[in-house]
Amino acid sequence: MTSMSFALAVLALLSLAAIAVWLIHRSGTVDRQQAAAWRYLAWNDESLALLRSKLQAPQTTTPGKRQQAMLTAVEAAMGMRAESARRIAGTRHDFRAAGPMELRLIALRASGTDYEAGPICIGRLNLDALYRSGRLSCVSDPATSHASFAAVMTRETLRHFMLPENDPWFLPTFRWYSTLPSSVSFVLAHLVPLETPQNNAASPSASDS
Repeated sequence: MTSMSFALAVLALLSLAAIAVWLIHRSGTVDRQQAAAWRYLAWNDESLALLRSKLQAPQTTTPGKRQQAMLTAVEAAMGMRAESARRIAGTRHDFRAAGPMELRLIALRASGTDYEAGPICIGRLNLDALYRSGRLSCVSDPATSHASFAAVMTRETLRHFMLPENDPWFLPTFRWYSTLPSSVSFVLAHLVPLETPQNNAASPSASDS
């Protein structure tokens, strides 16, 4: 091997070593920033915002590396908290803005640690009353644009959200309700978007499973 080839080989090895060291250092920096962000997750939003404003305030001297690292960690923590809140809340909070919904009533049985779905009904309830009760929660998948809501209640509580007896949807819903077996522990009300316009004109019906 000529001296030129040897020098090029050494230079290449040194370059690879330098790149490897840089990558390791960069990975370590990212890990440290992530760890710092996790430490800030225990803070509430107001405290994080106050700390960020202090770190962003004009300084008489150039901000040091530590201050800049703290600011990066605080902003990362705020972003993580916001994303977590978004995923927990779903994509839509108000069922009244979700458009036409189908209500599925699912009876659930519980025996120790065993759970079983009982009779299911496509019915109607007083959704405004259910919403005002605070039981209705958004269970939308944040990865989709479809709104979905659910509420859990006892059989006795469900009766308070029934529509008036002169409503055409009262009878099929009440018929399902009145035939629930005594083994039913609680009822899940699940609101999902209507899949087709034809469903809007569907007649009241109930189905058992």
